[in-house]
Amino acid sequence: MISLPLIVTLILGGLWFLIYWKAAEMDGQPCWLWAGLSAAVFAVTCFYFGWGWLTISLAQIALGVVIAVVRTVLEMHKKV
Repeated sequence: MISLPLIVTLILGGLWFLIYWKAAEMDGQPCWLWAGLSAAVFAVTCFYFGWGWLTISLAQIALGVVIAVVRTVLEMHKKV
């Protein structure tokens, strides 16, 4: 039988996937790339390391920061 914590964790992963998909869509970026990175971060933090929902959320927030920094650096590079 599937446990409740596993169901909650999978729902959380799906929500982060959708958040990144919509954020990329609103920003005019490739949705599959951002959502794929989110799914990869989720899979690594959840299934490989076995961490809980709090760490998964922190890793997803860190992914958002990395995306923002990379986009800022690329935008600054284009202006030069």
